Amino acid sequence: MLRDVNFSKKVSAVFSVIIILLTACGTPSVSNTPPSINLTDVNSTAQSAAVTLFAQTFAPTLTATLTPTDHPSSTPTPPPFKALEGLRATYIIDGNIYVQDSGKSAVQLTYVGQDSDPKFTDDGQKIIFFRASESKIKEIYCINSDGTDEYALITSKLLLNLGLGYDEITEANSPVIVTGTHQIIFNTQQLNYINVNNTPSTPNADLLMADIDTGKIRHLLGIGQAGNFLISPNEKLVAIQKNDHINVINIDNGQTSRINLITYSSPDAYLGLWWKEITWTGNSNELIVLPTDISGYPSIARVHTVWRYPIYGSSGTEIKLNPPPSDNAFAISPDGNWIVYSYTGGQKALINIRPDLVTWDPDTQLGIYLGNLHDGTSKLIYAVQPDETGHIDLLEEYAGWRPDSSYFMVVSGNKLYIGDIHGNFEFFRQGYTIDWIDNNHYLFPSGVIGEVGKDELFKALELPPRMFYPSDVIFLRD
Repeated sequence: MLRDVNFSKKVSAVFSVIIILLTACGTPSVSNTPPSINLTDVNSTAQSAAVTLFAQTFAPTLTATLTPTDHPSSTPTPPPFKALEGLRATYIIDGNIYVQDSGKSAVQLTYVGQDSDPKFTDDGQKIIFFRASESKIKEIYCINSDGTDEYALITSKLLLNLGLGYDEITEANSPVIVTGTHQIIFNTQQLNYINVNNTPSTPNADLLMADIDTGKIRHLLGIGQAGNFLISPNEKLVAIQKNDHINVINIDNGQTSRINLITYSSPDAYLGLWWKEITWTGNSNELIVLPTDISGYPSIARVHTVWRYPIYGSSGTEIKLNPPPSDNAFAISPDGNWIVYSYTGGQKALINIRPDLVTWDPDTQLGIYLGNLHDGTSKLIYAVQPDETGHIDLLEEYAGWRPDSSYFMVVSGNKLYIGDIHGNFEFFRQGYTIDWIDNNHYLFPSGVIGEVGKDELFKALELPPRMFYPSDVIFLRD
């Protein structure tokens, strides 16, 4: 579930999975410049090479290209168990933290019955988690992954003692572990004196950093000076989203690197800048932002403009995709070069409401498009038609991109589709709610693993029946 004060990670609170590779593994180099390819030229050399690679890589599981009337219905057999060296999971049972390595029994780490949302540091040594105090205020605790050295990292008393305007019912919120470190960035929220459990909290719009090893807390931005935050891939910058603009600060000292990088004056524009509508490029040099054109009209499809904002130098540039992305049905590649998105209409409904927003052909084909986030070219890769009632059965859940930005997956019901940056798009296999572990493995719920180039799936964790959705997936390399 999306936190309303932090869009840096999408995290559920059921269990976290961390994969530790014990031997060195090479990583394919990824260019920050997209391939020179015209997405509408299906006969190009680049396209032909891509089709061959696509088929060779995923051939064991691909079928013929799907049409909107296809309904794959085969029932997969339960996958066998296979211990995967280095796979480690943490999850909650009855408010207590458990850790389980693949092929081994789970080990209980805590016993108070008030814990939730455990997350590994990326070296697998530490786990941070929330614990409810006697007054039901959430506090951040830390424990070693072997169950030793449990301690309180962020409590309301520690915040009060900072002398920065916090009180005894200030609660830490939205912790994000900084990659490659034992540090977390977080903000706080103010609870209500009358009922801390049932009264909505008030965000403090601040930003702090804590060292997991030493317990030292640093204040980056004071109350009211911050907002939603997004850490850059190089872990050196933080984008701060406020009510009418976005700033960029240095993570080391909290000093502003770019003031008013992006400004937006109307409430409608602010509503369009939520978690999925802003992302860093892979080189940490730009922000990609998707403001909403028609957020004031919730009864029709919301469409987005697409902008690139350099952190240093020139002003933003609009990437004019035609048609534009609709609603929140899109996914941007990790390198920031590509976007796969749904277009669900809205143009015809707007003609008599907001003619100033009518900028694309009202008869544009509904479906899924692949867009180049440098030159604005786009290609229809999956077409749909409304049924007799006008309902659009369109794939709108995007499972995400492979880390090397070459492939993406889309979910519809319990069916997975896979596409690539050259416009190929096909039914992949039965399944749902996956995430990429690395360039060679992808994870389904309940600890089921798939491997690129192989048809079979296998269970790598014997999780309790109630443990179903992963909350954090990290692949470590020595």
